[in-house]
Amino acid sequence: MAYVPDVERLEALTDRLLLAGGRDSCGELPYRAAAFLAERLNTPLRLFPGGHTGLTTHPEEFGALLRKALADPS
Repeated sequence: MAYVPDVERLEALTDRLLLAGGRDSCGELPYRAAAFLAERLNTPLRLFPGGHTGLTTHPEEFGALLRKALADPS
């Protein structure tokens, strides 16, 4: 919880970042960190199914959204 990301370095990489959070995790620590960075870097926060482990609880929907996000990062 003491980790502080290098926001200046991340700003230089926004074209390669895909920030995401689980729909069921809103307000929880991992989600809040991703939401903060998305807002700070002025980049979208993608919402994925489930919570922190949505890739295992909703694999088909998660995979489809991830493929779409990686194919069209805008």
